[in-house]
This record gives sequence, C-alpha cells and structure tokens, in this order.
Amino acid sequence: MTTAEAKLVKTHGDGRTELHWVGVFDPDLRVFDIVMRTPYGTSYNSFLLRTASGKTVLFETAKEAFVKEFMERILSVIGTEGKIDYIVLNHTEPDHSGSLSHLLERYPDAQIFATRAALLNLEHIAHGTSASAALARATCVQRGPRSPKSDTELCLGDITVEFYVAPLLHWPDTMFSYIREMRVLVTCDFFGAHYYNTKVFSDAITTDPAATAALWDAYKYYFDCIFGPFKPAVLSGLAIVDTLVVDVVCCSHGPVLRNEIPRYVAAYREWAQPPRREDRAVVAYVSAYKYTRDLAVAISKGLEANGVKATLFDMVDSKLDEVMASLETAKGLVVGTPTIVGEALPPIFDIVTRINPIIHGGLVLGTFGSYGWSGEGTRNVQGRLDQLAPRCMVPLEPLAVRFKPTTKDLNNATEWACKIARAVKGESVNERRSKVAVAPASTGASRVRQLLAPATAALPSDGRLRRWKCIVCGEIVVSVLPPQVCRACGAGAEAFVCVGLAADPAVEAAAASAAAPAMHVVIVGSGAAAVSALKAIREKNAGAQITVVSKEVHRPYYRPSLSKLLSEPALLKADDFYLLPLSWFDDNHVAFLPDHTVAFADVTKRTLSVVDNKTQAKHELSYDRLILATGGGCFVPFPAESIASCHNVFTLRTLDDALQLRAFIGEKSVKRAAVVGGGLSALEVAQALLQMGVAHIDVVECLSRILPKQLSEEASALYKKALEQQGVALHLGQQCKELLRNGDAASGLLLAGNERVEADLVCVAIGTRCDTELARAAGIACGRGIKVNARMETSAPSVFACGDCAEFDGACVPNWTEATAQGRVAGLQAVDAATDGSDEFQRRASPYALSAFEQIFSVGDIALRESLAYRRDGCLLQLFFREGNLAGAVVVGAAAAKKLQAPLDAAVNLTPPLSAAEASQFIGAL
Repeated sequence: MTTAEAKLVKTHGDGRTELHWVGVFDPDLRVFDIVMRTPYGTSYNSFLLRTASGKTVLFETAKEAFVKEFMERILSVIGTEGKIDYIVLNHTEPDHSGSLSHLLERYPDAQIFATRAALLNLEHIAHGTSASAALARATCVQRGPRSPKSDTELCLGDITVEFYVAPLLHWPDTMFSYIREMRVLVTCDFFGAHYYNTKVFSDAITTDPAATAALWDAYKYYFDCIFGPFKPAVLSGLAIVDTLVVDVVCCSHGPVLRNEIPRYVAAYREWAQPPRREDRAVVAYVSAYKYTRDLAVAISKGLEANGVKATLFDMVDSKLDEVMASLETAKGLVVGTPTIVGEALPPIFDIVTRINPIIHGGLVLGTFGSYGWSGEGTRNVQGRLDQLAPRCMVPLEPLAVRFKPTTKDLNNATEWACKIARAVKGESVNERRSKVAVAPASTGASRVRQLLAPATAALPSDGRLRRWKCIVCGEIVVSVLPPQVCRACGAGAEAFVCVGLAADPAVEAAAASAAAPAMHVVIVGSGAAAVSALKAIREKNAGAQITVVSKEVHRPYYRPSLSKLLSEPALLKADDFYLLPLSWFDDNHVAFLPDHTVAFADVTKRTLSVVDNKTQAKHELSYDRLILATGGGCFVPFPAESIASCHNVFTLRTLDDALQLRAFIGEKSVKRAAVVGGGLSALEVAQALLQMGVAHIDVVECLSRILPKQLSEEASALYKKALEQQGVALHLGQQCKELLRNGDAASGLLLAGNERVEADLVCVAIGTRCDTELARAAGIACGRGIKVNARMETSAPSVFACGDCAEFDGACVPNWTEATAQGRVAGLQAVDAATDGSDEFQRRASPYALSAFEQIFSVGDIALRESLAYRRDGCLLQLFFREGNLAGAVVVGAAAAKKLQAPLDAAVNLTPPLSAAEASQFIGAL
C-alpha cells in the first residue's frame, strides 16, 4: 500500500456503504500553531463516506501544504471519474479547511454543510470563483430550538447524517456530525491528539505499550492546550456524546478511536472538571543579585502571615510548565523581575504571556522587582497584566525597589503582600492610580458635577420656608436655611437637601380644617414613628381628636442622641434634644398621656385599657383608628434576673437608661467598661464612655469584623485601626458566655473561648427586639414584629403599626429613617388622607453614618465584588458596581464623609444609574 492510499474505517449493510480515512501525515512537525510542541508529529484526518445510494460525503479537508497527497488519497477511493456530492466542515481552522478551494475547483457542484460561524470564516479562507459560488449556496447548520441537535439532516438513502452544534470546541464554529446507522461520530478536534502513526486506528496502535504511553501523553497535552480554556464547553460536548451510541470517533488529529471509547470520554470528563482553587498565590521571580529574591521571600512571608499559601519559583531553576501547573489551583500570581537594559527578563514575560484571561479568569495578579537606574521592568510587566483585566484582577501598583532592599523596603513588601492576600481571599482591593477613569465632558460628567454642587452652592436668599431632609436619617425640618446640625442623628448642614418649598402654615391649617372627618385617633408610643404619624395627621386633619399614650415620663426626644447625652448633659435642657416643643401638644389640641401603659386592646370593640403608671388607676379609651408605635427593647444575651440584680449592668434604649448610666459613672470610680455589641449604637456608647473618663473600653462583637453591614472589608479594617489607635480593645468573633458577678455587681464577662473581660460597668447595646406584646394579646398577626402592608395596616381593621415594632415585607428594620417614613404613612392612612401610591411605604436602602472615633458613611449595596477603592490624605472612598453601574459607596474620613455623603446618597439612587466612568468623577472631590 502506498502512502497515498486510503484506509477503510468501517462498512455498513451489505458492505456497499464504506467510510474511509483519507487524511495526510505530518511526521516531522515539532511545533504546531507556534505555541504547541508536537514531539510525536501529527496527522490531518479527513473522512470519505461512499453510500450504497451512490452519494459521496467528505468530512473535513486537509492542510493546504498537503493538498497533493490529500487529493491522491481521495482519488484512490472514488477514482478520477468519481465526484464529491457533499463537503461537511465541522470546523474551519486552516489545517482542516485549507484545501477547500482546491477541492471546489475539481468538484464545483459539491454542497457545503457548516455552521453560520464557519461559513463566515470560509468567506475569508476559501477564495476563487468556485469557492464563492459554493459558499453562496451552502447549507447553514443551526442549533435546534430545544437542543444542540440541528433540524438539518443529510439523508442518503439508508444513511442519515445528523448535526450537533458544539461551539467553542474549540472555535465558535464547531459542530459534530453523527452517521447514525454506522454509529460513527465525526468530531473534528474533539478527542484528538497531535500524534502520528501510520496504523491510523487506536485498536491497532494500543497493542504496543510504548505507543500507547506516547498516545496518552499526546492526548492529555492536546486537551490541556486546545480544550483547557473551554472546560464548560467540553462538558457540554460530552453531554451530546452521552446521548449517542458511538462505536467509532473520527477526530481530525491523531488516531481514529475504535476501541476503549468510554475510557477517552471518561478522561475528558475528568480533565474538564473546574479546578478547585485554594487561597494560594504563586510567587515566581528571577534575580540577578538576590535583591529581587529578597523581595520575593518577604512577599511570600507576608502572604503566609495573612492566610494565603505561597508557592515560590526561582525561574532560573524552575520550568514554565511547573509554574502553569501550580497556577491551576491557585488564586493569585505575583511575578518578580529586575530591569536589565530597560526591560523585564524573558522568563517572567514567558509566564505573563501564558496567562489567558479565559483560562485564568479571576486570578489576582501583581508584579515586583529591584532595579538599578531606570526601572522599566516592572512597569512593562504591569502593562501586560493590565491587558488581562477585567477578567483578572490587578489591584496594586508595581512594587519596585532601587538596588538592595532596606528593612523598610522589605516591610513594605510584606504590607504589599498583605493587600494581595486580601484580594486573593475575595476582598475588594484597588489602589491603582491608572484605574482612575476620567469621563469626558458629557451628560454623565455633568450629572456628577450637579450632585457635588450642593456642597458649594449658594444658599437660598429669598426668605421662603423650605423642607430640608437629612439624607442620613430622613428627618424633615421646615426652615429658611438648612439646619447646622440634624437633631436626630447629629449630621451637619452638608447632609441636608432641599425637597421642596413648605406651604404657609396658615394655609396648611385652613386646608386641614376643610372637610376633615371627625374621628378619634389613638397613638401608642412616643418615638420617631409616633411623632411622624402625629404630625402627618395634624397636617391633613385639624379637627381629628388625637390621644398619645406613652410609657415614658418624658416628652418625645431624639433617641439617637442618647449616647451623646452621656458626655454632654447640657443637651437635656436644650430644645433641640426634643422632637416637639413643650407647648406643641396644647397648641395642636393633642391629649398627651405620659407615664401611661396600654394594658389591653380590644380590636373588636375598639377600646383600650389604659393604666396610669404612677397611681395605677385604670380607665377605658375608645378609638376610631389605632396606631401602634410601641417600638422595641434591647436584646440582652443574659437572663433577665441577672441584669435586674446587678446594679452596674445597663442598656441604653430610653432617656431614663441614659440618666441612670450617667449617674452611675458620676458616683462610682469606673476605670474599665465592657460594651456588648459592635453596631452603630454600641460604638457611640463606647466613645461617650471614653469621653467621660473611662480609661479602658472593651468592645465585644460576635461577628468577625466591625460593622459588616455598614462597611466593606477594607473600610472595616480602616475603621478598626481608628478604634484601636484610640485605646479601644476589640474582641471580634466572640460570644458572651456568662455575666461574671461579685455580689450584686457584675465583675466582667466570660467569653465563649473562656477569655475573661474585667469590667466595672457593662453596657449591652446589641440590637432591637420588637415590642409586639400588646398586638399579640389583641390577636393581631405578628412575626418578629407586627405584620403590616405598604399602607401600614395590620390584620385588625382600623389598626396600623409603624416603626421599630413593625414587620414589613418580612423584615424589621429598626432605624430612624424607616420609623419616620412608616409613621407618616400610618398617619395619612389613619385619617384617610392618602391620595395615591406615593402615600404607601416603600423601603429604600437607608444610608448609614457614624461620627464615633472616625466619621464613616455608607449607602446602597456594599457587598458587591465589583468595586474600586481610592485613598487620599487618610480618607477612603470605595465605589461598588452592579453590571458596571454605581450601586453603593463607602466613605471613611471626616473630610470626605462631610463632602460626599449627600451627593453619593443621591448618586446611588439615580435613574438611569451612573456608569463606572461617570462615578469616577467623585474621586476628584475626595
């Protein structure tokens, strides 16, 4: 048999239907497609099907350089007078389609079958009049409506060829052809190998152990190079194979598989499984005078110290393939190079040019190195790394050191590695100067300028009353100018935005009196929600009878200011501490019953049993509408009797709590205090205690970091540092196991890990437990809170609930903003003053602000992975993006928070949302 003869693959029926191998050999090939080594040579396989019906189908062609040998093999089957009726191209890479033009010159009537992507490619591969004509009438194979199997079939009498679209195996144009009756699958590159053997068939080759070993070596290497980047597509391809009965696999390189097919399929399935990446980084370097090596060692230690394993490679002795193999299960890669003659060294460039954003997507990348007089090496490597973004992360500028690193340089390298480690573990880190996008002068840029304008805009001078809203807590203040300080949350004037002109009070009163239905509204509670409801009722109905029943002795006050009151007792005498002036109730004809408790509510008879706490006298109060604003109490992790019997354990929920705590500190010598809880209120208490002269503060927080709901990991770490610098001892990730006692006093805390925290005073500030006792007793539906709809209606007719006691949409959100918004809705609905959907409650992502120890601000979704962080003058601005649009922001630092909190709050809620390029305009204001 000459080298130009075909080889029979399989026959069907009475033997008149035959499938032949008509490919060519390339035994001397040692490098394929520039980048693949081919020590075993290769073959370019093509297959010719001759059917009993007289039709001839060619599957694939061959590399153009071998067209003469290829044509000879075809002619050895069909003769010089024969013809090719159909040409099926499963893939159009030139080693499989290069001979097409020559074939079509000899067989111009052949009908081509290929996918749409393949036909588009062929327009630029197969040239000439015959090729153009054939492509113009080609059959386009498309995926079926419900599966990869195409509706297109090639019917040849007793033989049917089915087509299965299989993109990215390994080009977008790929499909499989299945000769159904012969159980033959033609896959082009899938299951192939660069392996030359004149025996052609696997069942003939694998009788030789040495040949078998060489074949499997080639098979695995081919998979890694060709299909490694497309493992999900491989699994999809295997899913197609699983649906078919396959006796023979005709691939385009290497042996035709006629035995052990399940073994080849199983190998592909194993190799295609996604790698299980670990918190590990590969550190690869070259070093001329050991300077870059010293940096590499320091970086490795820094990674290890921060919970990320480091695998070190000196590329003078290590092989590139070893590094790439190690990277398969790593999450990070940092490479080090000196600069020699103005350039990085080839072993490092070899690594970074092998990084593929498809294969290695998600890797954290960085570069470092020592240099002499110029330092281009790390910068040039960084340029390559930047080309891999955004699929890979390049969070830091290069770490470059001139000549021999000092102790300070090595410490900086360790700190640099710490940031890489944080990124490897999933934290958003970005300190790249080059990543600061500058938007062109456009609508987007002007939108940000408009948002920033309020910080410097001229204040109104027309003397008209305006409604000023604090964006931090939602407090509305009617005045000519914005308040200098928000009485509810302490935010400055910069937090107020104008939400419209306020109507003249006389006009509002007249309007409220007109056609106002006569009714009696009872409000139980005197917090933010209750007062907001009260104001809304009076705003719309001047004639309604209103009664407010409050457990507290005091008139309504700003609860968020309680911690501030500890260190500033003068607040108690200031009108700004209270929600309403003393005369407001009389002036607005509201009956205010302080120090009274509602013992029972009969929602059928619409009556309340009210008790005077001072005299214990009881009386019945009827209502037309009832608003429950009963608030909540502190969550306490200790038994109630423990708290009651210890005179130095406090909560901070009411004004009386604050007064008792302050009196205790004034009377006793308190040197150590333990604050249980690490939320906003707890941290405000901790600062107040510090300001009152308590020398040592311990904060016990069950979560692993400070303020995880309000701050990103990076911002949380920065805020934690501010706390520790001011003397606060943090116990993070710790549960309180026991309240330690010494007689009638608490002596400290025993934590879950058996650590003891000594204390002269314990303050519990963990969270809020909804007060649902009255509602439950009345038979009103409750979950964690009193269940309400968007109109604040409960399950009982004419009964509304709002504020900390209410559960809306399955969630209880105890904050000032939500309480005031819900209270207003409840008030309007109670007096039938709601006119449209705008008078229904809509939960909005509330911003958070805190001025304890360091000023912070956050708004929106700050848990998103896509983010950019910027630092300047000790301040941090971190922007978070969802699908490329601004969705959240965090600011740490007084100057930045003061300037950016109102603009960022507005920006996160813009429609349409700000793009990342637009949002980067905020950087200039940092």
